[in-house]
Amino acid sequence: MNSIKKRSIISKKVPYSEKRTVKKYLVPRVVQLKRRRAKERFLFFASFLAFLLLIYSISYLNVNFKVARTASPTPTEKPLVQNENKAQDSLDKSPFFVYAQEKGKISTSAICAYDKRLKSLAIILIDKSIYVPVLGLGVIDAKSLSTKFLPEYIASIKNFFEFELKGPYVVNSQSLDTNRLRQSPNTLISELLKLNSLKIDKISSVKSVEIVPAPTRLSRVANGTVVVLDASKLNEAASIMFSDNFPKRNPKGTVIILNGSGLPASGAQAAVILINAGYRVNAIRNAERFDYLVTEIQSSEETIASEIQALLKCGEKKVLKGAEGVADAVIVIGRDFSTNN
Repeated sequence: MNSIKKRSIISKKVPYSEKRTVKKYLVPRVVQLKRRRAKERFLFFASFLAFLLLIYSISYLNVNFKVARTASPTPTEKPLVQNENKAQDSLDKSPFFVYAQEKGKISTSAICAYDKRLKSLAIILIDKSIYVPVLGLGVIDAKSLSTKFLPEYIASIKNFFEFELKGPYVVNSQSLDTNRLRQSPNTLISELLKLNSLKIDKISSVKSVEIVPAPTRLSRVANGTVVVLDASKLNEAASIMFSDNFPKRNPKGTVIILNGSGLPASGAQAAVILINAGYRVNAIRNAERFDYLVTEIQSSEETIASEIQALLKCGEKKVLKGAEGVADAVIVIGRDFSTNN
């Protein structure tokens, strides 16, 4: 009799449409409502995230579709490479430097000049078998020179070269092969035209090519006597080959760099910055001491001292009257140079 009463009570409290077992019914109603609200919140946030993911997927597909159309232009469209090249300097207005690399080392390099009137290419070939001067390192075997020292190598050549030199541009080693260049004069130009960041204005083809080896001299090193690139004769060869087409550069000034920071590479790094800015470095030496904290820029001209200070992003100017000598400025590199560069 008691069981019948219990069943009747349960049937009255629980609606017919929401029949529950006795176990579920014993869960408090408040807890059931909390669970239902938590489930509703979860479904709401899951739907919201799915909606955001759908929007992101649609935008991503649209971007990829535009990129695909850009990568393969229609016959009526012009490739984007031509538009990028219009903002670059032309290589028919000054000599340019090219090099090849093998296994992370600098291989054969060359100084080239294009004559658009005669459609001829003049090449001074620097063979990988000779030694080359490198800022801060001295005379180094070209074939053992790592590409990480390329800025110092290029700056060394620019420093003593009398003409404005563009580059460097890396090319295939076969493009600097002497026999191949003589058989097909347009080989090197065709390789350079593949570079997206390069503009060669009004160069359609090369009819003739003149190749001469870079002048060399004998020099004594620790291992004996080696063949070294001759800087003075390199300028003579360049003057003979293309002096009528390109004017000689006029350096902004001459500097002497004294490294007083105690860090071996600081002097060469400062020299690269100044050479690329148009200065000529007469010498790089060690200072009398290596505890300079602040770089000192000594010059008799305020404008040169200020420009060097801006280029190096550090240092204190010391304008000295009557300081004219072997250079327009003397720079003592301190620790602040390494901090700011």
